[in-house]
Amino acid sequence: MATPKACKSVRNTFLYESMNKSGYTDKIIKLAISKGVKLQPKDLNFEIATINKYYKFPLKKDVLDAYEAGSLKVIVFPPGIKEKISSSIPFMLFSKGNNDIGAYVFIDNYKTYNAKDDTYSIDPKKLYCLLESGYMAILIQRFFPSISRSNSIMSEGADIFAHMFIRVLNRKYALNIDQRAFAKVLYLAAKYYLISILQLNDDEMTSNYALKVSKTGNELAMKEVDDAFAAANAYESIYTFIDALKTNAYLISNSLAELTTRDFIVDYVAMYHSSSLLALEHLAYFMFMVSSVITGSYLNNQNVLEEIVGKSGAKMYLRLNEYKI
Repeated sequence: MATPKACKSVRNTFLYESMNKSGYTDKIIKLAISKGVKLQPKDLNFEIATINKYYKFPLKKDVLDAYEAGSLKVIVFPPGIKEKISSSIPFMLFSKGNNDIGAYVFIDNYKTYNAKDDTYSIDPKKLYCLLESGYMAILIQRFFPSISRSNSIMSEGADIFAHMFIRVLNRKYALNIDQRAFAKVLYLAAKYYLISILQLNDDEMTSNYALKVSKTGNELAMKEVDDAFAAANAYESIYTFIDALKTNAYLISNSLAELTTRDFIVDYVAMYHSSSLLALEHLAYFMFMVSSVITGSYLNNQNVLEEIVGKSGAKMYLRLNEYKI
């Protein structure tokens, strides 16, 4: 098996670039970093004490140690600045120098400002999930070649992604009434996750993982659509993938000829919440979505995603516990 590529930057994804027209998102993030209030653990004493006392998440000690050491920096805009960073971007990595990295964690969408004593508060479980997601983003960036080749990250992640993806399509196109079309989309979505998000090669291994997700076990049944997607470079981005589904609808289900990227994204956000958006293109944000479900933080549409993430998400979550920054 060839060595996978390094973890791509979220800034190079189709969705981030779409959000960043004329550099708008970059400007808001820079404003938060330069003008925002950096909240230390002592500034969130009640929340940290609650996390320490009541939560038993396996990464808890490492996450709180990273916050104390400054590898995680919690940022809020001060009163008077009305801008907010989108809930799609709960964290962003930064360089600490000497090839070291940290993560800014943005809590504006979830915090409460108490003007009387000039303090901030936030639901402890939401704070923990946001901190943990920033910590996991550091791990993913640092150990991506190893993490992306982990069996649970490949198999369980592909299964979660494919079922998350097809649920959006199924609501509009009723793919479940045609089991061959349903299996093909599961297969292709699993391959997209493995090739685009995990940066693996389009080879026999990725095909086998995708076949397991589709539950067909029949590689010949997928060959025609597989060849068409490979020829179209369909796994470059979420845009090229959805466009390939539309272009090759005649090989899957003719109803998909009406599919557009814009409509899919609108339906996806309506189903799972905007905080899940970048999970479509980047592993760190995919794991944020999983973490929110596992920790019960309700930072996304928990009730819908619980059914999809299930025990598979727990296996991915525990895999990251094996790494340390």
